[in-house]
Amino acid sequence: MKNKSYHYRKFIGWSLPIFCVATKSVLGAPSETEVFVSGQDGHHTYRIPASVVTTKGTLLAFCEGRKNSRSDTGDIDLVMKRSSDGGKSWSSMSVVWDDGLNTCGNPCPVVDRDTGTIHLLLTWNSGKIHESKIKSGFGEDSRLVFVSHSTDDGKTWTKPKEITAATKKKNWTWYATGPGAGIQLEKGKHAGRLVIPCDHKLQVHGDRSFRSHVIYSDDHGKTWHLGGIAPKAMVNECEVVELSDGRLLLNMRNYDKSIRARQVCFSKDGGLSWQNQRHDKKLIEPICQASIRRLRWPAKERLGVILFSNPASKNKRDKLTIRASYDDGATWKHSRELYSGGSAYSCLVILKNQAIGNLYEKDGYKRIVFARSNLDWVENNQPMSRGYTIPTLDLSKQSHRQVIVDREKGQYLGHPTTVLLEDGKTILIVYPKGHGKGGIIYKRSSDGGKTWSDRLPTPKNWSTSKEVPTIHRVVDARGKKRLIMWSGLYPARLAASEDDGANWSELKKAGDWGGIVVMGCLEELKTGKGNYMAMFHDDGRFFTEKPMRQNPTVFSLYKTFSKDGGLTWSTPKPILARSDVHLCEPGIIRSPNGKQLAVLLRENSRRRNSYVIFSNDEGETWTNPRELPASLTGDRHTGKYTSDGRLFISFRDTTHDTPTKGDWVAWVGTYEDITNGNEGQYRLRLMDNNNRWDCAYPPVEVLPDNTIVTTTYGHWTKGEKPYIASIRLKLSELDAIAKRKDFLK
Repeated sequence: MKNKSYHYRKFIGWSLPIFCVATKSVLGAPSETEVFVSGQDGHHTYRIPASVVTTKGTLLAFCEGRKNSRSDTGDIDLVMKRSSDGGKSWSSMSVVWDDGLNTCGNPCPVVDRDTGTIHLLLTWNSGKIHESKIKSGFGEDSRLVFVSHSTDDGKTWTKPKEITAATKKKNWTWYATGPGAGIQLEKGKHAGRLVIPCDHKLQVHGDRSFRSHVIYSDDHGKTWHLGGIAPKAMVNECEVVELSDGRLLLNMRNYDKSIRARQVCFSKDGGLSWQNQRHDKKLIEPICQASIRRLRWPAKERLGVILFSNPASKNKRDKLTIRASYDDGATWKHSRELYSGGSAYSCLVILKNQAIGNLYEKDGYKRIVFARSNLDWVENNQPMSRGYTIPTLDLSKQSHRQVIVDREKGQYLGHPTTVLLEDGKTILIVYPKGHGKGGIIYKRSSDGGKTWSDRLPTPKNWSTSKEVPTIHRVVDARGKKRLIMWSGLYPARLAASEDDGANWSELKKAGDWGGIVVMGCLEELKTGKGNYMAMFHDDGRFFTEKPMRQNPTVFSLYKTFSKDGGLTWSTPKPILARSDVHLCEPGIIRSPNGKQLAVLLRENSRRRNSYVIFSNDEGETWTNPRELPASLTGDRHTGKYTSDGRLFISFRDTTHDTPTKGDWVAWVGTYEDITNGNEGQYRLRLMDNNNRWDCAYPPVEVLPDNTIVTTTYGHWTKGEKPYIASIRLKLSELDAIAKRKDFLK
């Protein structure tokens, strides 16, 4: 047995049948939907997000649709989508402004709460002119200012009207509205004024300087006027917020590289002039746009709240963070990272019941997504523990539970998956003859895993398998039942059996794509008979024929759908792609009421605990990944329900602080423990692995009598190659052990 640091775990309390511990739930975790995906709907890249909520509660999302490249110059359209359910789903994309090969962009909407009209401020320039070549003045070789508006809740828009002469000085060159959103003042003598944050470049004796300013309207958008200009240069993209004392605060992108933090200035006259410009050193930035928005006004029993969003990094556009201030931006008491990966421009929006929306650029401008959260989530920023408090039951020495499935002297046997047939006793198993690769070995048990057959004949090309095989039961819309087996890497290949595994097809190419552990999990959907979703991951090496690995490495999680009972599959689409944490090897669990899907994810960089994502629409959209308690941290989670509604989830233990690190373990708890961020009931050490990590791709089957049969590979005998073993148990037996407090110490 390898040397481990054993220590006591605190025992909290026991009451049958559920072990109760004092754990803190993670509430208000963000949910996220894709809004604009680069490469779709006729545009190479989508950038520069802006968002508002109309007086009817409709959420509008705007951005630039860049036709041919990621460049700020060229054929750029202004596009939008609408959502009537707070950002959970979105309309098809519509084009607000397309002026041929020219640049139409920098959306900055504002809602007039008195009239319901949405005003959309925009800028235009020739698509042939780069920003650095734009000239001063109001001609076609300069940057021009326009406004469009909608009176039907954002469904249709007027032809953009030019307002350059009223809002730009003649010696200015570059000009930008927003980006982000404007505001309508609510307090004081300027209440009702529409204020739009802007920026410009000033050319004086050949010297170009950046500077922020605002434009405004006092007649509900009929006319627009140039407002005040920031006192000092080296600032541009900005947003404005109204303070509780009637002043305005202008929060500005800072180009002074000696202080990598935002700059701010203040107005006492509704934006006609600005004073007291300074750095806000708490709001660090990598020189990038940001968003600021009032969540609520102060009242007798509560403080007012202003929110701020930007990449909270001095050197890189990543770590998109939401901050909360309770003193009009003087200090920022709470902050929470929304996304640690690549993230840039964002636009905050306040939803119904003071939910927080954030439309932001994600993953190197690959997509613009909409995230929903709330103030509770921002305020609850305690890091996840790297250890756990629930007890561990040690079954590793209970040899009567262990069954040897396959063992060959000197041969590495690993990474099995199983499937339980409809008779409730026949189990089929497949695994590679080697470490994650090699010819596929196939065996059968006819007595619920008590004994196993010799190795069974397989089709000839199963010997060419490049990776871990996975096996699943499926049925099509006509009721035809099949077994399917996947073999991963590029290209993903699929075999099928229509006689419960007596005969199998050869492995056949499933599509022009591949991945790692294809398919790690598969779930029947409620969208129609024969409909399934499967998931897998890739790190850029195997999704395409030619490897496309990035630096730093990006792990992408993919989903694919079948509508014919698993015979053919759609081109996989990414659910998430991250380099800061490496999320992979999905394990899917449906909620007890059948309405939600949870996917547990291995974190392969070992920086964090494992993660979980949720879907409430049969896999169409997914929440932002949320870190799991340490008690569920591991690799290749596989879970099944027992008849009492509890979950048994088996995995390799990679918890940072644990006496069973690298062993084959399991977790017992409820689905609500997963959704609420609780630790669960107890953990099990199933077998002691004589290697620091190499074990446990563990399938789980539950027999009709509630016997759990879980199977995997590992270094079970010191000095020998890994072999395949299974464990048989019932939760009632484990409950009795736990009641005696016979825990691992």
